[in-house]
Amino acid sequence: MISLSDFAITVYRASDVQSACLQLQDDFNADIPYLFFLCWYGVYKGQISDELAAVSEHHNQSISRQVVQPLRQARRWMKMHWSAQSPLREKIKAAELQAELALLEDLQQMAAPIAGNGHPGTEAIRANIQRYLQSLPVLPDEHIWLPVLRGAAGVQHPASD
Repeated sequence: MISLSDFAITVYRASDVQSACLQLQDDFNADIPYLFFLCWYGVYKGQISDELAAVSEHHNQSISRQVVQPLRQARRWMKMHWSAQSPLREKIKAAELQAELALLEDLQQMAAPIAGNGHPGTEAIRANIQRYLQSLPVLPDEHIWLPVLRGAAGVQHPASD
């Protein structure tokens, strides 16, 4: 099992995932680190339980609202309105990434003691993604999030090494 952070980076680099993530984030207010957590969980443990989903989503939302989103907003504002401060913007971008990686570590630690629920694999990834996306104000069409599913399913599971 690879770490959640390494998993997220690997999936993000897969074909069409970056653009899908940006669209999910910008147009549907999806939280991408949490989406990667659900995919990682699906690959290695199966479908997420109601209890873990509630606890992990609450923690994720708290950190995202208080840390990640303000950094992202500052970075994006600077790009449009204060471009003369590009070095500072890059530091904020790095801090945003560090915050997301720290959040992924938290989520992995939350999931570590849990045995899993169901069979790991593509169907569990799909179920976890759909469960989360249904909680968004507007449900994205499948073609928008399908690259994330494909990218996650493409990460080699230890059984197939």
